[in-house]
Amino acid sequence: MKLKLSLLVTLSLIIFGTVGAAGADFSPIQITSNSYNDTLPGVEGNCVVWQGHGNFSEATSTGADWEIFCYNTETKEARQITDNDYHDTSPRTDGTYVVWQGVKDGEWDIFLWDGEESLSISDRNAEDTCPQISSGLIVWDSEPFGEDFIGPGEIVLYDIVTKTKTILSQEQEVDPDNTLDDGSPQINGTEVMWIQTDEEDNTRIFVYDHISGVITQPSDYPWRDNPQADGSLTVLSRYVGDDREIFVYRNSLSTYEQITYNDLQDRYPRISGGNIVWMAAGEIFFVEYKYLALISPRDSVVLSKTSPPTFTWEGIGYDSFNVEFSEDPNFLTGNALTLSVGEETLLSETSFTPTEADWGVIRTIEQENGRAYWRVEGRASDGSMGFSGARSFTIQEDGVTATATTTGSGGDSGPCFISTAAQ
Repeated sequence: MKLKLSLLVTLSLIIFGTVGAAGADFSPIQITSNSYNDTLPGVEGNCVVWQGHGNFSEATSTGADWEIFCYNTETKEARQITDNDYHDTSPRTDGTYVVWQGVKDGEWDIFLWDGEESLSISDRNAEDTCPQISSGLIVWDSEPFGEDFIGPGEIVLYDIVTKTKTILSQEQEVDPDNTLDDGSPQINGTEVMWIQTDEEDNTRIFVYDHISGVITQPSDYPWRDNPQADGSLTVLSRYVGDDREIFVYRNSLSTYEQITYNDLQDRYPRISGGNIVWMAAGEIFFVEYKYLALISPRDSVVLSKTSPPTFTWEGIGYDSFNVEFSEDPNFLTGNALTLSVGEETLLSETSFTPTEADWGVIRTIEQENGRAYWRVEGRASDGSMGFSGARSFTIQEDGVTATATTTGSGGDSGPCFISTAAQ
C-alpha cells in the first residue's frame, strides 16, 4: 500500500511531543510480595516463572519446600503450578509450557506443565537436571545410575508434540559408547548445544540441529541464546556503590541503560523481547522495556536530491511506526509531515524508502530551513506511543561531494527510552 503524506499542524505536534518524552522512564513493578523467598526468575513472551519457598493460600502442601509459580504480564494473573512436599527448582518457559526439575522419590526428575497439569517426562533411572526449553523442545542433563556411582552425563532432547525422547550424546560418532561426560545443555529454536568433557578435562562443543538430525562439532561457535540476552539487548547485574543494579546493554549502540535505582541487591536478570525480570530481597520484579533508536542515515549527512535514501531504525516493544520530518529539531514549530498517517498505513517494518514524489515534498522542508530533521514514532499494541531522538540532513544537487559528521544542530542525542510497566 502506498504511504500517504499528511501535514501536521503545530498544535498536533505539541500534543504528540508530550508522549514518550526523551530520556529514561522506567516503572518496574513488583510481581510478588510475601513473607517467603522468591528467586531464579525466567521469562519468555508474556510468561514469567520463578521458584518460591512458600505457597499460595489455597495450596494444600506445607510450603516448606520450593514450588514453581508463573505470572502472565498481559492478564497480570499469578498462579502456583506445583503443590507438593518436595523441592521443585530451576523453572524455564518457552511462553507456552513450563519445565523444571524436582527431587521426587530420592532422585531428580524433569517435569512439564502444559497449561493444565504437571507431568513427569524423565522416567529413567538417572539424575535429570538443568532443563532448558525453546519452541516446544526440552533438553536436559541426564546422569544415569551405575552399579556403584552416577555415570557420565548424557544429553536428552524431548519433543512435547510427539512425546519422544532422544539421547543426543549417544548419537556422536566420536563417542559411540558415551564414555565421556556431556553437560551444560542449551537450546535455541531447534538447535541444541552442549559441552563434552574428557578424562583430562578437555572440552568440546557439540551442536545438534533438530530439523536435519545432524550433530556437528564447530571450531568457533557463537552461541546465540545467552540466557541474559535476546536479540539486540543484553541484561546484566552489576555493582553501583554498595548494591547491585540491573542494566540493559544495547548491542547495536554499544551503550548501557540503568533500569533499577534502589538500595536492594538486584540479581538474576532475564529478558525476552522487551520484557525483563529479576529478583531482589526475595521478591520478583518486572519491567517492560521499550525504545526506538535511529540507525541510518547518520546525523548531519548530505543526501542526494534525486536519490531518496532508505531510513532505518531499531524498535523494541513497538508494533508499528510512523516516520516524521520537520524543519524544527524539537518537532514543535514550523512545517512538518508524517510519512504514513492513519491505522491503514502504519509501517510494520523498521525501514522506509520515500518515493520520488514523497522525496520532493521532504525537500521543500529542507529548502526552507537549509536543514531537515527526521525521527520515528512507535506505537505499541497497548496503545502507548514513544519517539526516537531526531537526526538532521541536508540535500544537495547530484555531483556535489557528500560528507557526514556525527555532530551538529539537532543531532541525535540518543534514542528515546520508554518503559510502560504493567499496572
